[in-house]
Amino acid sequence: MQVDQIQDGSYKGPRAITTQNYKLILDQSGSSSIELYDLSSELGEQNNLAKAQPEKVKELQKLMREWQTSVLASLQGKDYP
Repeated sequence: MQVDQIQDGSYKGPRAITTQNYKLILDQSGSSSIELYDLSSELGEQNNLAKAQPEKVKELQKLMREWQTSVLASLQGKDYP
């Protein structure tokens, strides 16, 4: 895929973001799964907290989207004078 072909809809598929304690995994390639793990208490990623902590999921989704938007702008040369 060429840079000029990357659009907003290109954000589908498996991806993940981590913060100090949490890891969010999103997969919209078919299953639309959302997984959230607290890495400070469980490194094995066995206890999916997504349903129990929807606000944390939203927070990390927002962070991921901001990062993706920044990367897209960089690839398209929009953040350079």
